[in-house]
Amino acid sequence: MTPRSTEPKLTRRDFLTRSAAAAGAAWLAGHAGAAAWAAPAAPGAAPAPRPSPGGTLRITLGAEPTTLDPHQTRTLFDADVRHAFFDGLMYDDFTDGPKGALAESWETQNASTFVFRLRRGVRFHDGSPVTAETVKSSMERAATAGQAVVRLLAEQIAAVEILDPNTVRMRLKGPNAAFLVDVADIKIVPRSFDAVRPVGTGPFQFVEWVRLRHVRGRKFAGHWRDGMPYLDELVFLPTPDENQKLALLEAGQVDFTDTIPLPRVREVERGGRLKVHEIPAGVSPSAYYMLLRADRAPLNNVKVRQAMNFAIDRKALLDVTFGKGTIKSNAIPPKHWAFNPASVSFNDRDVARARKLLSEANVSNLTLQLKHITSRAEFATIAQVFQANMAEIGIRIDIVPLELGIWVNQVNVQRDFQLGLTGVTPRYDPEGMLGALFSKNQVNGRSIGWVHELFEKQLEQGRSLFRQEDRRRVYQHAQLIAQWEAPGLILNERPILFGSSQAVQGFVADVRQHTRFHNVWLQR
Repeated sequence: MTPRSTEPKLTRRDFLTRSAAAAGAAWLAGHAGAAAWAAPAAPGAAPAPRPSPGGTLRITLGAEPTTLDPHQTRTLFDADVRHAFFDGLMYDDFTDGPKGALAESWETQNASTFVFRLRRGVRFHDGSPVTAETVKSSMERAATAGQAVVRLLAEQIAAVEILDPNTVRMRLKGPNAAFLVDVADIKIVPRSFDAVRPVGTGPFQFVEWVRLRHVRGRKFAGHWRDGMPYLDELVFLPTPDENQKLALLEAGQVDFTDTIPLPRVREVERGGRLKVHEIPAGVSPSAYYMLLRADRAPLNNVKVRQAMNFAIDRKALLDVTFGKGTIKSNAIPPKHWAFNPASVSFNDRDVARARKLLSEANVSNLTLQLKHITSRAEFATIAQVFQANMAEIGIRIDIVPLELGIWVNQVNVQRDFQLGLTGVTPRYDPEGMLGALFSKNQVNGRSIGWVHELFEKQLEQGRSLFRQEDRRRVYQHAQLIAQWEAPGLILNERPILFGSSQAVQGFVADVRQHTRFHNVWLQR
């Protein structure tokens, strides 16, 4: 096998051109607008200012982290902190192609075996070296001690073989054309890892976690990215209330906020004192997602699920987000290469059809309980709009708001729910989008209890294929099934919005709503 060069751009004959995020021109041709926020400067534009090192970045966090163990990550807020302290083999934003993190190069000849060569000289925050042995032990730890998604990702690895101190070969239990996307979410830690004093290779090293107050990290001078990070220190401040986040930003008490209250976005944009960082509509897989207990009456009846989907007023829901995001009822975003425009759409409301479907299902006078998260203000309003929509077809909805950690425990762990409203930000590969929401082998799929063997076979086939066009056909077929069966409901794209002071430079918004600060600096 021929080694790839550092930060390779793979050709159509190579693996990832035919997977989730095709590199270079082949990817860009199928993703017009997907990298619009990274367009080059116009001719004659002033040169970008040079990064200035130093300073502390104060960041709001939508909820208290549940853990600092990167293999135990459950929530988006856990992931935000994780990115500061840890790296994986791959950089986990694939919208413009694969990039190595701790892996300097990688190669595969089939979708079942992958070889990774590590960057030389990389060290953990405690000074110990990153070696093939620590990669192996990290994969084994994630598979045995990991939770939720991370464990499922690691469990697909049959064996990790050490070829030399800086090279590992991973053999999978079955082919997976999206494995580079998956392995990026498994962070590398030393064998002696302790979640109380977490050690990684990330741009910042852990200082302290004062519960309900802050998580603090300081610059790791030995980070493998030359010259980075620019900042001296990061402070994550749990701030569940969105209006308080904005008030703190406006008062100069924080520098960056992980969300902006949707009713205030236009005001912030017009004011000019603060920056709004966002993803173009139709690109991100982020969505408002309604889980249904599809294995239990009455939601085990496909006509009931379809009726509910047709009854949703997604135009009204777009008003809830003040026009941010876009109307959609498909897990695949409309600008993604795998999107199937021929699959059944619930974008346009059809109350008459919804009522007819309920009549055909011989169902009436339903009462269902809806549990929704409270980490962003719009979830309560979306639940209320949904409640009103369902009332028009004779379904009563009882609403139960829950703090995120409690919601995860009741819905994903105990499966004690009928309807569960949350936000999702799946990985960018269609396997990540469709599988993460509906597959019986993944967390949300296990929660809803929907089992469709042909759908699962389509996902399995998609994982085994190399060519993107072949994968497109398979995943478009899988969409036809998921859209028709409606085991979970997509309630529009969830807009990804960040806010910062004008002094914050270098931040790049991410399609999965992750925040990364290795390249951020403060203009003085």
